[in-house]
Amino acid sequence: MISVTGGGIEEYLNQPHKHYPEKNEMLLNIRSVLERSEFVGVSCLKKHRSYLFETELCGEKTWLIVNEVKGRGASLYSISDSNKVLDGIKKPI
Repeated sequence: MISVTGGGIEEYLNQPHKHYPEKNEMLLNIRSVLERSEFVGVSCLKKHRSYLFETELCGEKTWLIVNEVKGRGASLYSISDSNKVLDGIKKPI
């Protein structure tokens, strides 16, 4: 289960993106967006684990970032249109 927190919404909305208005609109249907997204891997940077999900926005790839923080579970953290978020991820088996 992935939760959506106030902090996650704030980070998501403040994140720059090529398709900024559409990115923000996507948040209204984030559950179905996540269900349709493809899990691409895990990053273990900082003090938490991040799960990356690939989806499309305006015909272009974009990535949703879900952080898992010990004791708090998984929550939506951000979105990115830069494939640099894929650097250093561990691909699923």
